[in-house]
Amino acid sequence: MSVINRRRDRLILRARRAAAYAKTPVTWTPSIPTVLTALFLVEALAVIAFPQIRVNRAALILIGLSIPLGFWLFIYWKIYLSVFTTPYREPVPLTDSRWKIFDFLGWGEERMQAFILLADEPSKDLVLYLHGYPSSLARGESR
Repeated sequence: MSVINRRRDRLILRARRAAAYAKTPVTWTPSIPTVLTALFLVEALAVIAFPQIRVNRAALILIGLSIPLGFWLFIYWKIYLSVFTTPYREPVPLTDSRWKIFDFLGWGEERMQAFILLADEPSKDLVLYLHGYPSSLARGESR
């Protein structure tokens, strides 16, 4: 029994970070789709601005190779990004004024905010409401 108590005490004393996502790193280098799109647009503008390029066989091969690339970029940006990403939602205010804000650090050392609603009577029970980043507590409050 004492082994269990010592193990429990060690867990309590050890500080851990909250289970939050790491902060998205900011990169200033262009991504591969961005570079390829820029090249594709320069190529298309060059063909429009200089009609003599259409006579050059190497230019036609380059244009022919860039058509599948342009199709891939269309699929990536129009379909993948519209299906697998969520739009940013405007924050909704909380309706219950008893919610208290507290700060905590996530796994990526990112300062985050959460809300706590204490019970009117002493209790050992806890209700935890988890939601994703584009969601908010106010949207789940009515549920």
